[in-house]
Amino acid sequence: MRIIFEVIDKTRRKIRLTDKQWKHIQKHPHMHDSLERVKETLNNPTTIRHDDFKENINYFYREYKEMETSERYLLISVIAKDADISPDAPLLSKISAIRNFSPKNFCLLL
Repeated sequence: MRIIFEVIDKTRRKIRLTDKQWKHIQKHPHMHDSLERVKETLNNPTTIRHDDFKENINYFYREYKEMETSERYLLISVIAKDADISPDAPLLSKISAIRNFSPKNFCLLL
């Protein structure tokens, strides 16, 4: 698998996007040309939430006010690999799901 990009998020984790994940992302409506928005959301999210049941999953949200209401929010789910959880080193994570969503019509794909 080829790596499209790696970023360090605000929680000091290294997150990578592979070509396989990028191909999956591009299947979602309005996501075919959103690579820069994905990076921006990971680097500067509006908020980061943690999964209540799985501590290795985080949700990165970013609002894009210039977009239509139905496409205004970008959600990126990031799963940290168990082998990479270490208090001394950045975590290597992968993007597992990504979607533009409306607050009224929230849907998470894993």
